Amino acid sequence: MLPSSSPFLEVSHLKVYFPVFTGIFHRHSGDIRAIDDISFMIPEGKTLGLLGESGSGKTTIGRTLLKLIKPTSGEIFYKGHNIGIMSESTFHPWRKEIQMIFQDPHSSLNPKLRISSIIGESLEVHFPKMSLSERQDRTASLLTQVGLKKEVISRYPHELSGGERQRVSIARALGVEPKFLICDEPVSALDVSIQAQIINLLQDLQEELGLTMLFISHDVALLKHLSDSVVVLHHGKIVESGPTSQVLHHPQDLYTKTLLASVPNTIFKK
Repeated sequence: MLPSSSPFLEVSHLKVYFPVFTGIFHRHSGDIRAIDDISFMIPEGKTLGLLGESGSGKTTIGRTLLKLIKPTSGEIFYKGHNIGIMSESTFHPWRKEIQMIFQDPHSSLNPKLRISSIIGESLEVHFPKMSLSERQDRTASLLTQVGLKKEVISRYPHELSGGERQRVSIARALGVEPKFLICDEPVSALDVSIQAQIINLLQDLQEELGLTMLFISHDVALLKHLSDSVVVLHHGKIVESGPTSQVLHHPQDLYTKTLLASVPNTIFKK
């Protein structure tokens, strides 16, 4: 365990390799190095942006922090506790503190369940003493908190727009009172006009609830607007990191410069 002065989240020399097997004997012929020895930290209440192209390893990092993917090696410290080596049963009390908002709200919500059940089932798992009526009241309150009408509680996901479904996803994540939100391209599947609404909602919730966030995106403009600091990924490695203004206005690495060169200069104007 790290001392109490340790960062809210610290990742140290994290590696995630996926083995490759070939031939009729299914022999191990190599590894796909999805994450290759990366380290970073996030102070409490701040937002770190993960920037990179598709396949750079951004989503793998998010899923590994949530323990959906087992790391090959390295350490993940959350509030001083090395959660990377915890068993699922040991990690369970911490799971409600670390929640993820996925890229596609359509596929991340069970189409066979009403919104009341989608949000209510997570409350039932993490707050088993909560009664049915209390879960229903909590669900209605959460929907209001993310800007939805209470009537949504009885609908199915296919009856909602993309923006509304993503608001339901956010409500579901907030229901278990998380401290750390991993946002994996949460607006890339939405119309531009709706993207701004969701981003503003996340910022308001962060300020209101004191959330710490990891925001995964390939969108430079979004990270410029949202992030306190940025980590640039390329083929599973960190090529550059630092305060957002420093990385985006004064990039040092050639890959970062190439990435930013494809972005309209207007987003960098003050």
